[in-house]
Amino acid sequence: MRKRHRLGQHLLRDPAVLDRIVQAAQVSKDDTVFEIGTGEGDLTERLCRYAGRVISVEIDGSLIEIAGQRLGKHRNLELIHGDGFIAERSFDILVSNIPYSKSRRFIEWLAGRRFKCAVVTVQREFADKVLAEPGVHNYRAVSVLAQSLFQVQRLFDVGRDAFDPPPKVSSTVLLFTPTDVGTVNRQTVSSLKTLFSFRGRRVSAAMKTIFKNDEERLNRVKDVYSDTLLNRRIESLTPDEALGMAKMLAGSKDDE
Repeated sequence: MRKRHRLGQHLLRDPAVLDRIVQAAQVSKDDTVFEIGTGEGDLTERLCRYAGRVISVEIDGSLIEIAGQRLGKHRNLELIHGDGFIAERSFDILVSNIPYSKSRRFIEWLAGRRFKCAVVTVQREFADKVLAEPGVHNYRAVSVLAQSLFQVQRLFDVGRDAFDPPPKVSSTVLLFTPTDVGTVNRQTVSSLKTLFSFRGRRVSAAMKTIFKNDEERLNRVKDVYSDTLLNRRIESLTPDEALGMAKMLAGSKDDE
């Protein structure tokens, strides 16, 4: 149990909640499902009943051993001991109970993947951040990334007693469905985070700092964006505006 806390893992046990997650994902025999965080296999076992193929990754060696013993009968399952964010696998559906400490990394990873949908359990506070609107206090780069690349739907909240051990915070299940924007690369994600490091400042002031040693590129920014937009504060930018600006910054860096 201490190790689970150390890894930020709280195993989802409630059968009714697990069933609702599988139902929300609409898993079929035509689907390959990718799961980050096998745990002891409670959710994995249900996925194996409905999916054509299940790929489940667990970083904790002791848990993957328990899951392997429990799930060995499922021939459509591939268990992997390792980090799900670096396991290169193609999939149709992602289903996961993401460790709370890895939530932002998860969104950044998901931004570079192609898939049909993802049903993910996250800390409720993080779900609020993902769904935050421009101008509110918890509107961040991760909000922009999630909302510009995906349609994000809050499905339902999950009580603490559904987990072992119970977390100190409440949880929420989110549904991510990709938009037609496509994926973004790491440079764009990095540029978006840089942009939002200037929260509270006007776009023009942020650009002057970013391009303080490159007047030519700063002038190029002034040519591309209107004075009205440049005079707005970073946190007022819509997801599409902020992502477009991040892509522009990433392109500038690529030119160096």
